[in-house]
Order: sequence, then C-alpha cells, then structure tokens
Amino acid sequence: MNDKIFYIKDKLNGNFNQLSDFISFFKYHNLHHWYSNLENLNFEQQNVLKQDFQAKKLHNLLLLDEWNKIKKHTKSKISIHIIKGISLSNQIFNNPLVRPTRDIDLWISFDDIFICDFILKELGYKRIKPEFDLNFQQMKHIHNHIHHFTYINNKSVIIELHWQLFTPKALFSKGENIFKEISNSDISIYPEEWLLHYLITHGSLHHWFKLFWLYDVHALISSKKINWDIFFKKADEYKNYRMINTAFYLSRNIFGTEINSEIKLNNVENQIVAYCLESIVKQHNYLLLEGINRIKRSYYLSLLKPKLVYKIKTWFAPFTTTEDWETAKFPSSLFWLYYLFRPFLWFYNNYLKKKK
Repeated sequence: MNDKIFYIKDKLNGNFNQLSDFISFFKYHNLHHWYSNLENLNFEQQNVLKQDFQAKKLHNLLLLDEWNKIKKHTKSKISIHIIKGISLSNQIFNNPLVRPTRDIDLWISFDDIFICDFILKELGYKRIKPEFDLNFQQMKHIHNHIHHFTYINNKSVIIELHWQLFTPKALFSKGENIFKEISNSDISIYPEEWLLHYLITHGSLHHWFKLFWLYDVHALISSKKINWDIFFKKADEYKNYRMINTAFYLSRNIFGTEINSEIKLNNVENQIVAYCLESIVKQHNYLLLEGINRIKRSYYLSLLKPKLVYKIKTWFAPFTTTEDWETAKFPSSLFWLYYLFRPFLWFYNNYLKKKK
C-alpha cells in the first residue's frame, strides 16, 4: 500500500512529467481548490488551473441560481434540503463556489416525491433516471432499494432527487433522522459530527475513487469544529467503525490530517484500504463495471459493515433494476417475474443488447 500512497502524495505535491498529466489529474479528482493553495506549481500549471477553476466556480454559480429557483417554488409546499455540492462547499470552505461540484443533490421525504417531481418538470427539468413512468410495485421497490431520481434541464444542470441517502439504506439508515432536526433553510447547515459521518459513509460507498471526497474529510477535521465525544457516540449508533478507521487512515496518510486517536486496521479494513488505493491510482469506479464484474461492487460494499443482515441487503439490491423494467414491461401484478427472469434480462442487457 505504501507505494500507492507515495504515488498519490507525489501527485498532490504537484509533481507531474507533463502538463497534460497535471490537467487530467486535478480535473478527474476535482482538486482545483487543493492545487490553488500550492505554491510550487509552475506558470503553465497555475494558468490552466486558474482558467478551469474559474469555469467550475461559474458552474457552481449556475447551480446556486437553480437551487434558489427550486427553493422558491417548493416553499410552503414540501420540506426540501440541499446536500453535498454547494451546501458542503459553503459549510466547509465558507463559500458555495469554491468546491467543484457536478450537480445538485436534494433530499425530500418519499411522501413528497410526486409533488416534487411535478415541480421540477414545471421548472423545465426532465427525468432521465428512470425515464419512463412507474407502476405501483416499481415505486414500492424503488422506495426500499433505490435512493434517487435523476433530472436534467436545457442548461445541462443535473439534479439527483434523494428520498434515501444511500443504497443499501442499512449503510446509514439512522443518519437520515437528521432531516427531522434541522431547519428548512436556504442552504442547509448540518451538525459537523453528523456531516463527518455522512462524508465518511459517502466516500466509503464510492471506495474514495475521487480524492476531493477525502479532502472534504481532511478539511472538516482540520477546522477543529468536531466534538469527538458526540462523533463517537454517533459511531456507536451507526455501527460504522470500519468506514471510520479506513477513512481516518487514508486521510492521515494522504493529506496529513491530524487525528488524535490511534488507528489500527484489522484484516478486513486493510482489504478495504487496498481496494480504495487501487481505485484512486487506477481511477476505478465500480458503478461503471459491466457484466459479471458488477459483483465486485457488491462484494466491496459487503465489507463495509460486519452484520449479516447488512451483507444480505448489499447483494439483494441488484436482483432487479430499472433497466430490467424498461426491457420487459410487466404489470404490477406480475412484478415477481422480474426476479425470476433476472438472469435472462441481465444477460440480454449486458451482452445481446449491446451487439445490436
């Protein structure tokens, strides 16, 4: 693992053989705000970074404007919160434009899904995931096993509309109680201890394949705002010590985060760290795996928590997908057929369909 950590730290220090390698690295990992604070970048690196960073800030400004429109139209109708993205940039870096972000992530109660779907379409957004109408059984399955819809407008602004933070929900189910506790403000401010747990869970889910997630953890801890008694009390409630230990290990060894507690990884946590470092260095995203390789993601997720019930849920989620529902349109009364025909639908979508 040490060679991969050395490689990553070397790149974070700005050591690149070619300008194109530097551009590719900071764009992929969304680390504009990290490199903008480095003093040893050469003129070419500084110039290209400045130009791209300015474009990212303008994109964030567009996202902020869109969020304000959504907030205005949903006011008094539903409770809606913005998570990650410009909200996170505002809370950790004191500026909603500093942390590069791709889209707008919103959280609502599932009971408000239809009215929010209507409002977004009224504002010019089109739902692209899933793109088709859903029957009763599909909505019931989505409620429990999928965590967001995706929308886009003519400005290419992407919205992920969450009613659940993660799939499987058991990864952070008790953490979702936070939305009952915070005010429905313009840009939500979350308790730092909860936010650190959320960031650790989110980064762990994605095996930390982009370094800006880890930099969020580093920056939040370095702000010295965490009440560690509250944080570890929540850890007892969330049962996420594997994710905490691996996140702290990676943050300390890559960004030099000052963490007071001793970190000793067990065999499973060492395995998780190895997966994460491999993903960072080789830019692997398990969500993009196809065919039989998708098993790798389920296996990795099963490592994040020890309970058998959790592990079963990580394997159950792929038993049927929205891709299946678009391929074969069974009515609600025959929804069970998706489970029966899953192997055939999987083979068709992954192999036969792509050959056409």
